[in-house]
Amino acid sequence: PPLSVPKPLPRPDPNAPPPVIVSARAPGGRIMLKAVQTGWVQISDKKGLVIYKKVMQPGDQYGVPDFPGLTMITSN
Repeated sequence: PPLSVPKPLPRPDPNAPPPVIVSARAPGGRIMLKAVQTGWVQISDKKGLVIYKKVMQPGDQYGVPDFPGLTMITSN
């Protein structure tokens, strides 16, 4: 099958404040992300497969799976 072309990432607004995402250890050894302002988050596994992608809003939370080799990219 033909390869799909990923959508381009949104361009950050140079006038916007930087996103702030606070992380802390959650029960069970996991990382819990909690957005305190709007920010785009993408988490990929060690093979590069996206396992989470969302524009998080203030108050949104995400418990990151306890998998080795995860990477996270953020933007506003």
